[in-house]
Amino acid sequence: MNKFCANVQWFLLACVDSYCPPGKFCQERVFPCKNPPCRPILFCLPNEENGCARHKCPANEVCVERVEPCINKICKKIPSCAKPGTCDALVCPPSQHCVANPKPRCETVRPVRAPKRLDSSAMRN
Repeated sequence: MNKFCANVQWFLLACVDSYCPPGKFCQERVFPCKNPPCRPILFCLPNEENGCARHKCPANEVCVERVEPCINKICKKIPSCAKPGTCDALVCPPSQHCVANPKPRCETVRPVRAPKRLDSSAMRN
Protein backbone atom coordinates (compact mmCIF):
# COMPACT_ATOMS: atom_id res chain seq x y z
CA MET A 1 0.00 0.00 0.00
CA ASN A 2 1.44 3.39 -0.90
CA LYS A 3 1.91 6.13 1.71
CA PHE A 4 -0.92 8.28 0.30
CA CYS A 5 -3.47 5.46 0.64
CA ALA A 6 -2.32 4.76 4.19
CA ASN A 7 -2.84 8.44 5.11
CA VAL A 8 -6.31 8.48 3.56
CA GLN A 9 -7.29 5.38 5.54
CA TRP A 10 -6.17 7.05 8.78
CA PHE A 11 -8.73 9.77 8.28
CA LEU A 12 -11.46 7.21 7.63
CA LEU A 13 -11.03 6.04 11.24
CA ALA A 14 -13.46 8.33 13.03
CA CYS A 15 -16.06 8.18 15.76
CA VAL A 16 -18.83 8.65 13.21
CA ASP A 17 -18.04 5.13 11.92
CA SER A 18 -17.12 3.44 15.22
CA TYR A 19 -19.19 1.60 17.78
CA CYS A 20 -18.81 1.73 21.58
CA PRO A 21 -20.51 -0.59 24.09
CA PRO A 22 -23.62 0.59 25.98
CA GLY A 23 -22.91 3.28 28.55
CA LYS A 24 -19.95 4.67 26.62
CA PHE A 25 -19.36 7.20 23.84
CA CYS A 26 -16.55 7.60 21.30
CA GLN A 27 -13.93 10.34 21.70
CA GLU A 28 -11.23 11.08 19.10
CA ARG A 29 -7.87 12.28 20.35
CA VAL A 30 -4.85 13.21 18.27
CA PHE A 31 -1.42 12.85 19.83
CA PRO A 32 1.91 14.08 18.44
CA CYS A 33 3.60 11.73 15.99
CA LYS A 34 6.82 11.59 13.94
CA ASN A 35 5.20 11.99 10.52
CA PRO A 36 2.13 14.28 10.45
CA PRO A 37 -0.71 14.15 9.68
CA CYS A 38 -1.17 12.17 12.86
CA ARG A 39 -3.80 9.46 13.09
CA PRO A 40 -6.56 10.02 15.67
CA ILE A 41 -6.85 7.45 18.42
CA LEU A 42 -10.42 6.45 19.31
CA PHE A 43 -11.45 5.91 22.93
CA CYS A 44 -14.73 4.61 24.36
CA LEU A 45 -15.29 6.76 27.45
CA PRO A 46 -17.99 6.51 30.14
CA ASN A 47 -21.10 8.69 29.69
CA GLU A 48 -20.26 10.49 32.93
CA GLU A 49 -17.55 12.34 30.95
CA ASN A 50 -19.85 13.32 28.05
CA GLY A 51 -21.04 16.84 27.25
CA CYS A 52 -21.85 19.21 30.10
CA ALA A 53 -21.26 16.58 32.80
CA ARG A 54 -17.79 17.94 33.57
CA HIS A 55 -17.90 21.27 31.73
CA LYS A 56 -18.05 24.43 33.84
CA CYS A 57 -19.47 27.74 32.60
CA PRO A 58 -19.27 31.26 34.05
CA ALA A 59 -22.02 32.22 36.51
CA ASN A 60 -24.05 34.19 33.93
CA GLU A 61 -23.99 31.41 31.29
CA VAL A 62 -25.48 27.93 30.81
CA CYS A 63 -23.90 24.81 29.34
CA VAL A 64 -25.35 23.73 25.99
CA GLU A 65 -24.77 20.30 24.40
CA ARG A 66 -24.66 19.73 20.64
CA VAL A 67 -24.50 16.10 19.50
CA GLU A 68 -21.96 14.89 16.92
CA PRO A 69 -23.39 12.34 14.45
CA CYS A 70 -22.37 8.72 15.07
CA ILE A 71 -23.66 5.13 14.80
CA ASN A 72 -23.85 4.56 18.58
CA LYS A 73 -26.92 4.94 20.77
CA ILE A 74 -25.00 7.60 22.69
CA CYS A 75 -22.93 10.02 20.62
CA LYS A 76 -20.34 12.54 21.75
CA LYS A 77 -21.86 15.79 23.00
CA ILE A 78 -19.89 18.98 22.43
CA PRO A 79 -20.36 21.33 25.41
CA SER A 80 -20.31 25.11 25.05
CA CYS A 81 -21.29 28.03 27.24
CA ALA A 82 -24.00 30.50 26.19
CA LYS A 83 -26.04 33.31 27.65
CA PRO A 84 -29.57 32.16 28.58
CA GLY A 85 -32.36 33.43 26.32
CA THR A 86 -30.21 33.50 23.16
CA CYS A 87 -30.15 31.31 20.06
CA ASP A 88 -26.74 30.02 21.18
CA ALA A 89 -28.46 28.50 24.24
CA LEU A 90 -31.20 26.80 22.18
CA VAL A 91 -30.59 23.48 20.40
CA CYS A 92 -33.03 22.99 17.52
CA PRO A 93 -33.80 19.71 15.68
CA PRO A 94 -31.90 19.18 12.40
CA SER A 95 -34.80 20.38 10.23
CA GLN A 96 -35.12 23.64 12.19
CA HIS A 97 -33.08 26.71 13.03
CA CYS A 98 -33.28 29.30 15.80
CA VAL A 99 -34.99 32.64 15.23
CA ALA A 100 -34.93 35.36 17.90
CA ASN A 101 -38.19 37.24 17.37
CA PRO A 102 -38.12 38.59 20.13
CA LYS A 103 -37.42 35.41 22.14
CA PRO A 104 -35.46 32.53 20.62
CA ARG A 105 -37.52 29.71 19.16
CA CYS A 106 -37.02 26.90 16.66
CA GLU A 107 -38.60 27.30 13.22
CA THR A 108 -38.84 24.81 10.38
CA VAL A 109 -36.41 25.44 7.56
CA ARG A 110 -38.32 25.84 4.32
CA PRO A 111 -36.44 24.61 1.25
CA VAL A 112 -35.73 27.18 -1.43
CA ARG A 113 -37.69 26.31 -4.54
CA ALA A 114 -36.34 26.90 -7.99
CA PRO A 115 -38.57 29.00 -10.25
CA LYS A 116 -40.84 27.01 -12.55
CA ARG A 117 -39.48 26.36 -16.01
CA LEU A 118 -41.47 27.82 -18.82
CA ASP A 119 -42.49 25.32 -21.44
CA SER A 120 -41.90 26.10 -25.10
CA SER A 121 -45.57 27.04 -25.75
CA ALA A 122 -45.46 29.78 -23.09
CA MET A 123 -42.34 31.27 -24.67
CA ARG A 124 -43.93 31.59 -28.11
CA ASN A 125 -46.78 33.82 -26.91
